[in-house]
Amino acid sequence: SCLFLSPLAAFCIIEIFNDNNPFEIKPGAIVLNYLWFLVLHLLVYALSTRMRVTIITVNALAFILGAAYQAVLTFRGTPVLPGDLLVLGIAMDVAGGYSYKVTDLLVLAVLVLAFVIILAIKLCQVKVREKLWHRAALALAAPLFALLLYATPHMDWMGLSFTLWQPAKQNQRN
Repeated sequence: SCLFLSPLAAFCIIEIFNDNNPFEIKPGAIVLNYLWFLVLHLLVYALSTRMRVTIITVNALAFILGAAYQAVLTFRGTPVLPGDLLVLGIAMDVAGGYSYKVTDLLVLAVLVLAFVIILAIKLCQVKVREKLWHRAALALAAPLFALLLYATPHMDWMGLSFTLWQPAKQNQRN
């Protein structure tokens, strides 16, 4: 159960940073975001075989990504673009010149992350020793499963579109 609830927490952490109520988003978008976080959980689990490590790692990553996205949106006024990864060093230098405030959204995201970590430590003690080929199959199957939904008629059925190279349009439409 930890593995299936944690992706929802990761999704909520990112949406909190964007000042969105995660449950007011289109149901199809919630499902696809949940599936992407589930895929990420499965990949980390395939590498670590430790549920606690998986949950803490993925939710901490969601926190970092949410904070970074919010910072870029605040400072530049545009969403993160794929090319931003190429100039990450420059962005870090520029970010040093800005002042940061502790916002209610940051506090809420920290509280959700802390709650998830506490639950992971207390409740998620599953550790399975699987053979290497099982773990490799899981690591390969997870992204393939997610790719079945993207850029297919399933997206239209959910009322969503996938416009990777037009993020402004994607944010506006979804």
